[in-house]
Amino acid sequence: FRRVLFRSAVYYTSSRAVTYPWHVAVDAYTAPSIVDLQYLECGVELPVTTPVMTPWDPDDALVVFDNFNPELTVSPGALTGDGQLGWNTPANSDREVLSPDDAVCGLSFKCNTDTTHLMIGMASQQVGTWGDFDYGVTCRGAWASYTDIFENGRNAYREGGRASNGNPEADVHAIFVNEDNQVEYSLNGIVYHTSSREVTYPWHVAVDAYTAPSLAEVEYIQCGVAPPLVTPPPPVVTPW
Repeated sequence: FRRVLFRSAVYYTSSRAVTYPWHVAVDAYTAPSIVDLQYLECGVELPVTTPVMTPWDPDDALVVFDNFNPELTVSPGALTGDGQLGWNTPANSDREVLSPDDAVCGLSFKCNTDTTHLMIGMASQQVGTWGDFDYGVTCRGAWASYTDIFENGRNAYREGGRASNGNPEADVHAIFVNEDNQVEYSLNGIVYHTSSREVTYPWHVAVDAYTAPSLAEVEYIQCGVAPPLVTPPPPVVTPW
């Protein structure tokens, strides 16, 4: 066969001619498992199959941090801590997003105070410090007037105009995988950066806290549903 099939969609064609006779063979490495191993009839195309999506459960949308540093206090959809903790103060969710067929395609959250300084995002390994994130967003509070994106320990993008975490009570951040399997970063529903890195599965939600960490409304994002546009409240104007 010159065509390699995945869900009946061709993703590669070999340049080598077929050698006859041939037979089916396997070389196993770790925990081998193959099912539905069948011969294909010549001239008969396989039907295109629709992937089975994990059902979305809106009652299970809040992110739960099951493993967390004792300096932190967690509850479904929230995380807090006091004082300057320094990096290496992590929290990790046990829930893993296993594949693109999962109902979950990202997370949204609020850095809901003007002093919180932390990183939150997606990780394919247990996070011990900020360098372990695949895709992470920093809320820097009083430390800087910008938001940084870090990917695998490297600064990937910097968004300015974020003194004291912008509008912390209203601003909704999101990190999500779009239909092209690219990770997008948005603020109040407006995408401000798209990653060039391929998504690594499985992934989970993680945090590394630094100073006065506080997060609210930490939620999973349903696949196919982009974060909604959020209109921030008008600035407070001193009367003339």
